[in-house]
Amino acid sequence: MVIDDVAKCDAFFVNKQNAMNLFQELYGKYSKTSVNFPVVENNPLYLKHNPNTVIDNIYAIFGFLTAYKNNNYEDFQIQIEKESINITSNIINENNINISFQNAKKQILDSESFSVEQTKEILAKISVMKSILNESKTKKEKWERLSPILEWLKPQGVLVVCKLIPIISDILK
Repeated sequence: MVIDDVAKCDAFFVNKQNAMNLFQELYGKYSKTSVNFPVVENNPLYLKHNPNTVIDNIYAIFGFLTAYKNNNYEDFQIQIEKESINITSNIINENNINISFQNAKKQILDSESFSVEQTKEILAKISVMKSILNESKTKKEKWERLSPILEWLKPQGVLVVCKLIPIISDILK
């Protein structure tokens, strides 16, 4: 397909005929399939009144096709495995959530605002929240498990709420 289109461009450069048809064909084939498709003017009214722009677009697309042909077509987005992208995203999210738990624990331990008993109680709630996160349950079931923690949070104060609400949000995502 690409080799044939490069040949069509070569033929166009010799005879300079049917520029708009060639541009529309190439634009239609490649503009949505490649990450690095060149930015070209594609407004039909503008192109109708500026034929040199159509020719410039063909030169740009020709260069793009030649580069892909010479680069073994590596940059085409024809077959994207979405699962592998999601797996990567999940790993990053999981790491971010673990960092959130670690940061919350560290900040609670470093804070001088809490008594030893309060610190133990807050850390226990964080542990419960981490176990809820790791359960393979629905959002509704996780919400039901988090409800008592939310009730407990009400009288705790701004500092505790600010540390735990982001974690609760991560659990419910």
